[in-house]
Amino acid sequence: MKAGSSTARAALRWLRVGVTSLALWWVCSKVDIAKLGDVLVVTPGVVFLAPLIGVAVNTTLLAYRMRILFRAMGAHLSLGILIRILCRSAFAGLVLPQGGAEVVKGALLARTSVGLGPAVAGLVTVKLTHMPTLAVLLGLALATGTLDAEPMLAGVAVAYLAAALLIGAVLVLDVDVPKWTPTPIATRLNPLMAAIRSLRDHKRALWWCMALSAPSMLINGLVIWTLIGHFGEAWPLLDVLLLVPAMDALILLPISVSGIGVRESVFAIAFASRGLPMDSAIAIGLIRWTGELTRAAIGCMLWLLTATGRSDATDSATRGGTEHD
Repeated sequence: MKAGSSTARAALRWLRVGVTSLALWWVCSKVDIAKLGDVLVVTPGVVFLAPLIGVAVNTTLLAYRMRILFRAMGAHLSLGILIRILCRSAFAGLVLPQGGAEVVKGALLARTSVGLGPAVAGLVTVKLTHMPTLAVLLGLALATGTLDAEPMLAGVAVAYLAAALLIGAVLVLDVDVPKWTPTPIATRLNPLMAAIRSLRDHKRALWWCMALSAPSMLINGLVIWTLIGHFGEAWPLLDVLLLVPAMDALILLPISVSGIGVRESVFAIAFASRGLPMDSAIAIGLIRWTGELTRAAIGCMLWLLTATGRSDATDSATRGGTEHD
């Protein structure tokens, strides 16, 4: 069993490296790197404020949503603690496969008063309460024909909607983990399902979490719309708001290393087909990424402060493994 699991993990790791390498090769073959560099160099510094502000606001919103859920579970963590955890996990996610930051979030939360089981359940529930907003936007994008020019994005949107309907049905019907589920998997799923069920008595918290996911989607679209405007294009805001969720759904798939290569390829495919020059399309993707990089840089500094603070017994706020992580 362990040998098979190790082989599967190794195969998945090589798949992610392969996808990242192929995506980077494709991007490099489609754009003049020197010209792309020139585009980024002449971009005014104020333009980089858009993704920076967007990431700052979305990080705060996500931390607040997590705080609501954990309080419903009986764990009281401050907004500052949760923001620090999000920044640290963002830094770790730079070198991990796409989705690896979620694992780090769970590990850091497990070292607080939340505990491992509720931490995982809370993170999963945060994702689940985000699904309705994303599903509505993807459905509108398909219905209005926004994704007709990008079959790949349309396929991702259809797949996401199907998955959302399936997960919704499982939650509504309160289906138990099937008896034929392998023991190692069932051992992990049963406590998770129990923790998620416990949140059903806190409908107010769930509704708040769901409502606060909508502004983050709006902010993502506004950031991209602002960057498109900087490059001389006047696209309708509604089109961008419907297009970006499908792009993000593809970028966030766990098929690459931190989304590198895939992110740039998605921007190139989605925007170049709409008339935006290839170098400008990729530049928009890279500029947007600077917001995430800034959050990761803050996370790096927090990790360093934690490491240097361990020798100081009086500084419990920066000590690794405390409730203040």
